[in-house]
Amino acid sequence: MKKLRVCAILLIGFMIMGGTAWAWNSTDHVKAAPGGKGDLIIFPWYYTAGGGWETKLTVINTSNTYSTVAKVVVRSHNYSEEVLDFLIYLSPNDVWTGFLRNDATGTIFWSNDDSVLRRTPGAVILEADFASTANPVSQPLFAVSCPAVDSNAYGYVEVIESAATTGLTKITGTNKVAKTTIYNWYSPLVKITDGTDTPNILTGYQEFRNSSSGMYDALNRAEMFADWNNTTKLDVSAVTGLTSPSRNTIGELEAAMSKANVALPYLNSANGDTSLHIFNFPTKLSWEESTCTKYDAFSDSPYFMNLGNLIKCEDYLPNVYDLMENTPTATGSPFSGGDPGTNPQMCQEVELIQTTFTGDIFREGWIRYNWATTAASKAFVTKSGLPLANSYTGTPVLSAVLYFKTSVASQTAAAFDDGVVTEGSVVYPYFQYSQYTTP
Repeated sequence: MKKLRVCAILLIGFMIMGGTAWAWNSTDHVKAAPGGKGDLIIFPWYYTAGGGWETKLTVINTSNTYSTVAKVVVRSHNYSEEVLDFLIYLSPNDVWTGFLRNDATGTIFWSNDDSVLRRTPGAVILEADFASTANPVSQPLFAVSCPAVDSNAYGYVEVIESAATTGLTKITGTNKVAKTTIYNWYSPLVKITDGTDTPNILTGYQEFRNSSSGMYDALNRAEMFADWNNTTKLDVSAVTGLTSPSRNTIGELEAAMSKANVALPYLNSANGDTSLHIFNFPTKLSWEESTCTKYDAFSDSPYFMNLGNLIKCEDYLPNVYDLMENTPTATGSPFSGGDPGTNPQMCQEVELIQTTFTGDIFREGWIRYNWATTAASKAFVTKSGLPLANSYTGTPVLSAVLYFKTSVASQTAAAFDDGVVTEGSVVYPYFQYSQYTTP
């Protein structure tokens, strides 16, 4: 399993050669999937811990006709280090499930679903090469390079549709396609034909739960993006992910997920009810320095490459409100959520903020997270040499809230204001969701 830093030089060369020129225009761009089905899935977070805490991942092929192969990439929370990747093979109407959990060895990936291989096939692919109830996959995640500041116990997950086809023979009398048939179609492919759209047929769900106590179970749909349109064959022999060639670039994905601010509710009750605010920056893609003391983004992210500080930390200001619309003061107030402190920052790819405030009489409310205050620091034009100056404002972030109450957990995505997308001199409202937009 190669690490992200291995391909830094290759990526820089790729950028210099112009391979990341934007395909961005008002009729062909990646977008937040309005119907929840797409060709790119991001699970903004996963978490594992002893005592049965695990994250269940589900990917569904919603098509009656397409068979598809997708790549699953598990990344660490601080540096987006690739700690595991594998392919899933989905026949029409298929669903894959897998778990990130702990055992005696540490964090593992576990699945008994026949959409994933459990061993490397021999000269001939066999059904027994795929996972099953009798022979599940139990694969330890790879160790991170800087365990003092990073870990594989939590992070986030990408699922990228690599290729799809309607041309495979189904099992007689069924609408199913054998996994060996899908493997034999995909394995000899050299590349995906450029200009061919990957169909928007995938959706995903994540479930955070405690398998030991059975008391906690929180389900939420993954963040779905449509029309990413991968153009290269994805496999496990090289680092591939959002930096792989597609009809779009990371910059366009950032425009699709950009947010001017995020609003999340909080709990902080006297009986122990609490909430966790989760922020994921999936396009940041850092790597660790040899000393493990600093890191820098090497992706072609126009936002994080221009953020203006070494470790690409995101400045923010939280406006905290209780149920009586009271706000914090510099000295703290008995009617507020507490003093957020000065110059708060988010520096990791996955930030977990527990909303525990001291001295709060009103134990429930909401927080608005505002990103950097000046418009100039939030607008980034596309790469030079393009006929139009494309730009977006806001911060490319995915966010959610996890509620913990007595024996119960629940989660949901954040409310937010969109960033602003501009193509040339034209502003496109709701560009993030629509294929065709009217200025």
